[in-house]
Amino acid sequence: MIHIEQEQPFYTPAVFVEFPPIQWKTLPHLNREAAIDFHLHILVHVNSPIPTQPNGTGTTALDALVFSDILYQGLQKQFADISEHHGITINALTLETSEIEHDFEEILHLTDTYSCHITDRSATPLLKPHQAKPKIMINGK
Repeated sequence: MIHIEQEQPFYTPAVFVEFPPIQWKTLPHLNREAAIDFHLHILVHVNSPIPTQPNGTGTTALDALVFSDILYQGLQKQFADISEHHGITINALTLETSEIEHDFEEILHLTDTYSCHITDRSATPLLKPHQAKPKIMINGK
C-alpha cells in the first residue's frame, strides 16, 4: 500500500479481499465448519462522488463509510444466495471493525474486518428419495 498513489493500477473505488488462514473443523458425512474472519480493503479516491449524495461532492473520511455500508448490504445478500443454492451455510455475518487510513494524499483506505460462521455441506452426496415398497406378512401369509 506504500506506493498506491504513485502507481494506481486500478480504478477507484476498489475493493480487495484478504483472508487470513482458515481453521476448518471436520464434521461427519464430509461436512466441515469454521469461524472465518476476513478483511475488505476499500480504496476510494478523495474526489470520488458519493453514491448517496446527488451533488457529487468529494469524499471525506466519514463519507467513505457509505461505501462500507453498501458493501455490507451486498455481502449479506450474496451470502444469503450462497447459503440457499450451494450447500454452504453462512451465519452471523458481523462487521467487527472499521479502520480509516489517512496516510495518502488522494486515496482513502478503509479496512473493514468481518467475522462469520460457515458450515460447508457441498461435498455431501445428495440423497435421492426412493419410494419404499414394503412387503408386510401377517402370521406367514
